[in-house]
Amino acid sequence: MYRVKIGEKEGVGPTKASKLKYGNMISGGEVSGKNFLMKETFEYAKERVANKRENETIDGFRLFNNLLSSQPMAFNLFHPPMLLLKQDPAMVTLAVRSVFRNFPVFDVTEIGLEFIPTPIENYTNDKSAMDAYIRFVDNNGGKHIIAIETKYTDVLGVNEASRCEEQKHMLVDTGLFTEEFEELLMGGKVKLTQIYRNLLLTERYRIKEGLKDSYSVVLSPKEHPSPKRKSSR
Repeated sequence: MYRVKIGEKEGVGPTKASKLKYGNMISGGEVSGKNFLMKETFEYAKERVANKRENETIDGFRLFNNLLSSQPMAFNLFHPPMLLLKQDPAMVTLAVRSVFRNFPVFDVTEIGLEFIPTPIENYTNDKSAMDAYIRFVDNNGGKHIIAIETKYTDVLGVNEASRCEEQKHMLVDTGLFTEEFEELLMGGKVKLTQIYRNLLLTERYRIKEGLKDSYSVVLSPKEHPSPKRKSSR
């Protein structure tokens, strides 16, 4: 509906090499910036794609041309507060505090997008990334991070990554789970799916950076069946 409203024709997808046209794809988004709500966000996206670092998984074609991708969703949601944080940090802190009412947000200090802590071997030793993150301090100066996974229409990953024994041991070492869960995980009865990998990355970052606490959040439309199913377990 948005594509039709802005007068864009159907583009091919889901990859650049695809031949099929889909209603959620546009063409030439790398030039037009039509997948972003703000010109500044489009410029930031171009900069990130042009200067993509080792192990980063930013997909430029999807970012610029897929209207229903969670990657541009993250950029559209979190780049504006990144800009506002430089101009009016009190306003950003108020906004974050109002959304995450159970978190001890005193001052927001940093907001970022598509973040893979490096060197990766110091964290989860894979390409797991935070779609977005918010760092803040509590009223005692304790440092915290909110790691955010954005989901728009795509499914919260249910498949297990290959060669993930090291990550399973890391997850057990966090001490967050019961012995029963640990046995199921190491025995292959529970898969190291995306939701566990996200949690692991957040916790490893907390440990390595010496933070007081960390929070792993999945942000999606409330009608999205995948996160709702996961969060109910």
